[in-house]
Amino acid sequence: MVDDYSLVSGKDISQLKKSVEDLKKVQEEKAAGATKGLLDSMDKLTKTMSTMTLLFQQAGEGMAQEDVDQESIKRHLKPIEERLDQLLEENKKIAKGIVAIADMLKEEEPVPPKAQQRQMQSQPQPIPSPFDDHPMPFLDASMPRMKDMPSLDDIPPPPIFDSKPMPPPPPTQKKGFFA
Repeated sequence: MVDDYSLVSGKDISQLKKSVEDLKKVQEEKAAGATKGLLDSMDKLTKTMSTMTLLFQQAGEGMAQEDVDQESIKRHLKPIEERLDQLLEENKKIAKGIVAIADMLKEEEPVPPKAQQRQMQSQPQPIPSPFDDHPMPFLDASMPRMKDMPSLDDIPPPPIFDSKPMPPPPPTQKKGFFA
């Protein structure tokens, strides 16, 4: 253990101290750079989280507003829906009434087809002649009675004259928007 100690000059010691301080500075700068990078990352993360929180808050407010709007629409549509239901019920009652009336009319009296109705209306009904069955007191017995007269079917048509045809009717003047 005798040679464990050696003498070193002060100049060497000061160089060693300076080297140690330089190493410390370099190490502190590296640590500071890493710390600064870490701090920058933390700042970016904080900003991103704040933005995300704000976004979720706005989305929540928007959804709450949509719920309020939907409730408002439902409140406005509810009376309309109730009125439509009421109208449907009334229409059902009216339809049942119409069907009941139609059934009652069918049971009461059969209605002749339309063709028969038109035919009956277009045929003249014979009017009884007062001369057929009751002789008139002012008529002489020697006069022929209406029953003895020839029918209209036995009379020939009137003669046709050969003359100029009738002139055409005058043209009608149109009265309106485009005449």
